[in-house]
Amino acid sequence: MFRNYALTVAVAILGGVLAPSAAKADFTLTIDSTTIDFTSLYTTYQSNGTAVGTIDGLFFVINQNGTNVATLTGTIDGFSITFSASTTAPDGNPGQVTNESINVKSNGAASGANISFTLTSTGFYGIPPDTGVIVTNTLVSSSFEGTTSAITGSTSVTPATGSDPTLATLTSASSSSTSSEMTLTGTPYTISNTATIYGLGGDPGSDIDQFSLTSTVQMAPAPSGLILAATMVPFFGLLSRRLRQMKAKMVA
Repeated sequence: MFRNYALTVAVAILGGVLAPSAAKADFTLTIDSTTIDFTSLYTTYQSNGTAVGTIDGLFFVINQNGTNVATLTGTIDGFSITFSASTTAPDGNPGQVTNESINVKSNGAASGANISFTLTSTGFYGIPPDTGVIVTNTLVSSSFEGTTSAITGSTSVTPATGSDPTLATLTSASSSSTSSEMTLTGTPYTISNTATIYGLGGDPGSDIDQFSLTSTVQMAPAPSGLILAATMVPFFGLLSRRLRQMKAKMVA
């Protein structure tokens, strides 16, 4: 059993080292009903590693250099936003997506209006299938002003078994973080998170919400007994070899 475990570890490490470089993870942001495909925009507009342009009234800047990073500024659905989104490289461990809003203003929208941001990145392959992972979701609200009533965050990892972590609803400048143990059932895998602001007021510019929502998937640490067993395999192999050599000398 020890020998088989060591072989499995070696194959997993070797596979990670020798895996060919893959295309960038697909990287999209949905604001309410509007979906912005950053990967396609980058392919279309990129020059010297940066894509710049305007889509649906939003000015965007996208950089891809091992990671995906995009910023948005402008007005959409009656809201003025300054927004940043990012993911880690698809072959990395951990895999991570981050929604980060510098501000969201109601811009005169009807009182009680809501807005949602869903960031999705697919194509992560840095963790092999059938691997236990820790999924962590962290929501931080550093500014909570005006008549805003609440902000919530959620995360989703697919394909995987287990329960996605759930977050508390924030009603003031505060934070919530939670983790859940899951098992990836295939690669590539997808991480998606959604931040929703509820109850933005109708007074233009009165509601400014600063928040970040980060979802992270990383390999669960191996049980200490298995790590010890794996490290002892070379020792037992060397000991067995030395015993055979000693036996051969005694027979001679």
